[in-house]
Amino acid sequence: MPTMSDVARAAGVSVMTVSNVINDRPKVGKETRRRVLDVIDELGYTVNLTARELRAGRSDTVALIIPNFDHYYSELATACADTLAGKGLHLVVTRTRASKEDELSALSQAQFQRYDGIVLSPVGLSYKEIAALPKTQPVLLLGEQELPPG
Repeated sequence: MPTMSDVARAAGVSVMTVSNVINDRPKVGKETRRRVLDVIDELGYTVNLTARELRAGRSDTVALIIPNFDHYYSELATACADTLAGKGLHLVVTRTRASKEDELSALSQAQFQRYDGIVLSPVGLSYKEIAALPKTQPVLLLGEQELPPG
C-alpha cells in the first residue's frame, strides 16, 4: 500500500505538501496540486484513517447502543445522526436485543473502536454493572431505570 512518502517522492514534493493537498489547504499552487492528485490516483494512495484518528486523538464517531429498532429508537437514531452530521461527526448504531451480554459486547466493541462517545440505553445491565464500566470514553446513559451518578 503506497504511503504519503511514496506520493511525495513520485510527485517531487514534500510530505507536508502532500498533506496540504489531501487536507485541501490553500497553500498549494494549482499545478502542484494537480501533480500530487495525479500521483495519488496513479499509485492508488488512500488516507490511513486509523493513523489519522490516532494523530488527532479522536475518531469523529459516536456509538449509539440501543435495545432494538422500534419506532422510538429509530427516531432517536435519526435525530442523533442528523445532529452529529451537522457537526461533521458520524453515528454507529448497535442493537443489543435488551441482552446484558450483547450490551457488554457492544460496549467492549465501542471501546475497542475508540469512539469519541457512547450513547447507551441499558436494559440488561444493573446499576452496579453500569457503575463499574471503564471510564475511558464519555458515556451518556438513557433509560427509565436508576442509573449511577456521573
